[in-house]
Amino acid sequence: TSAEKLGIRWIETRTEKEKVIFSQLVRITRNIIKEAFSTKVISPGITTTNDVVWWMREKVLELNLQTWFHPTVDVQRNEKRDLYAFDGKSKFDIIQPGDLLHCDFGISYLTLNTDTQELAYVLKPGETAPPDFLVEAMNQGNRVQDIFTSNFKFAATGNEILKKSLEQGRA
Repeated sequence: TSAEKLGIRWIETRTEKEKVIFSQLVRITRNIIKEAFSTKVISPGITTTNDVVWWMREKVLELNLQTWFHPTVDVQRNEKRDLYAFDGKSKFDIIQPGDLLHCDFGISYLTLNTDTQELAYVLKPGETAPPDFLVEAMNQGNRVQDIFTSNFKFAATGNEILKKSLEQGRA
């Protein structure tokens, strides 16, 4: 008999204390991202995506923690040209007003690892909120996420969840 399911269950098992610690670790991760995406760290027209990445790594070290993987920060900009070169590196390094920032960031502590992706919009001069089309895009993305998570069921396969979610989303 294969021990695969036993191994997976062992890895999935968390004590109540680990659950509390993980919740705190997620909070720390999100707070680092929040600060990294603030005007404390970013000066539009000056700060590069790499500056933000290294600020995040230094912040983690200040907290005596470790990154789980090298963070990434990239820019999505409303321009009619490719955003990425063939090497996968962003063509936009300097963060500008009107940019949509994306990060992938995770920290490790006591064999627990976070893996968090977040978006932020850099306001243009005179703006007090992101443009309506970005707010609507975020709402639609969140709706898709909610559809998928509402279909998570014990013992259901990923393909079963995907099929049901796609059908529900199309409806």
